[in-house]
Amino acid sequence: MKKLMVSAAFLLAALLATGQQKVTTDKNGNYIAVPSSTGIKKDSYKATGKTFTDSKGKTYPVYISERGKLFYIRVTQSGKNIGKEYRAYIEQQQTTTTK
Repeated sequence: MKKLMVSAAFLLAALLATGQQKVTTDKNGNYIAVPSSTGIKKDSYKATGKTFTDSKGKTYPVYISERGKLFYIRVTQSGKNIGKEYRAYIEQQQTTTTK
């Protein structure tokens, strides 16, 4: 019986810890969801002022990382991680001209 109670308490605590949504209130008293901090750190990159256009015609702002790599930020639209931001790195091809 003691094992069952401990297991139930552990399960309840785990569910409560992972299922909480952080919110704040606006001036009218309405609740607004606070975005989680599990996304990409804003301090680790800078905007270049240029854009990237994908094969579907959607444009994204291009950023440069601390190590000098170019990327744009995409958001997943399907699957189990819907809404998760990730970096899509851009590899620039060198163009060569022949004489």
